[in-house]
Amino acid sequence: MGVRPLVIEMIRSDKTALNIAVDRLREENGEVALVACHLLDRFIRDSSPDHLEPLKDVIRSGIQDAEDHIRRYKARKARRKRLIAPRIKRKGALGRQLKGHLGVIEQRTALYRERTSILRQVGDAVVWHLLQYDIRRVAPLYKPGPHQLPSGIGLAGVIQLQRTLHASGQFLAMETDLTRCAGLGDLLVVRRDGRQLAPLNLEVKTKNPTELREDVEVEMAILTAGSGHPLDQEALRMLTDLTGKDLEDELVISERGERQAAEIASRTSIIAEALTSGAKSLRAPDRNWTALKRVVDRALQSGCSLDIAEKGVYYFAFEVRESSSNEAALRSLRRDVRKFAAGELGAALSIQLHDRGDLSGLVPPIPLWKLPLSIRARILSGQIVVGTFVEQDVLQQLLRSAGLDMTEQGGIWTVRDESGQEVSLGPLHAQAARLGIVVGALSPRSIADGIIEAFRTSTPAEH
Repeated sequence: MGVRPLVIEMIRSDKTALNIAVDRLREENGEVALVACHLLDRFIRDSSPDHLEPLKDVIRSGIQDAEDHIRRYKARKARRKRLIAPRIKRKGALGRQLKGHLGVIEQRTALYRERTSILRQVGDAVVWHLLQYDIRRVAPLYKPGPHQLPSGIGLAGVIQLQRTLHASGQFLAMETDLTRCAGLGDLLVVRRDGRQLAPLNLEVKTKNPTELREDVEVEMAILTAGSGHPLDQEALRMLTDLTGKDLEDELVISERGERQAAEIASRTSIIAEALTSGAKSLRAPDRNWTALKRVVDRALQSGCSLDIAEKGVYYFAFEVRESSSNEAALRSLRRDVRKFAAGELGAALSIQLHDRGDLSGLVPPIPLWKLPLSIRARILSGQIVVGTFVEQDVLQQLLRSAGLDMTEQGGIWTVRDESGQEVSLGPLHAQAARLGIVVGALSPRSIADGIIEAFRTSTPAEH
């Protein structure tokens, strides 16, 4: 065998090995999702530091490992392109084989990115649980931009402070860098007894010790400064007593600290105002979760399933065998729904929650869905895709049948009865309702019933 055929055969063999590795990596992502969801369920049943710490360790170590692989693949791809490019000009067949080889490396990189998303969605679920599944508490905490895990002295300071908080028995703390929905500060802290409106966001600063050790000194700044509500001020005093620091005096530590303090204080006020305004948090009814489970069960048996959940709402699910098959499956399902649907159809898929960090504070994350553990893990790892087709005017139809008219302006839904009385959903709840219907098992019928009940009981305008 000549040199050129030998080189091509080596690349083919390497590519085959990489394809096998890609399949194994997909399986590993499913295993990671299953373990993380299991640990989450255990923490939800008993919300103690003893169950929170192992869960966070799995999330943190998994993200660190995935990010290390991503960096190595990026460097490897650049190095191989640089070294082999001169040979490709002389040997076209080698270039074609190399293209496929690099494509497989891209697949592996994408799968490791998916793993970070899987783990951070579990981190989001921790935050939702700590904040009592209340969108009014969660949504204002989101901040766009990548989350970078701290390392070295920075990580040591965060971990040391968490140990102090947890050992007190008074607080639970979650690292915001392990999430997508919480983008302010290093730690999100809540009282274990729940007597608190807005969480405390701690920015952890470490002084410059000469060595990394257990007793490294930590300097902190509380960037929330409390909301002004008595419960939040009490939580701040408890934290001050625990740390032995006058946290309010340490609030401003730099110009950047001033900007962060102003931003978090503003968002904390939003949370406090929402929780004291009479607004209600939206929840999906159990009947819709039951309907979604039936659809997934059938998809596991036949590969694809579609069913009507309620008037104007259609649930579907399909197993993913190749990523390119998603579009074809969606087109086929849409054609089937068209046989029954009267109006324009909106649609959303569970995989959109993997890619859209901006939805993490508006829609309960997949690990919290009221579905069996194995199903949640499959959806979370992308092995199964679930979604919803919705007739876009279904909510308006339900309200019109009750003699109500709904309009939307500036993101606010305003509903009026024949006498001119109004009930409104603010931008946060309107957006959450719209998204929750298509990717969170939220029920248009339940939303309509809630609005109708608000008119009957003369509930204040904002809901």
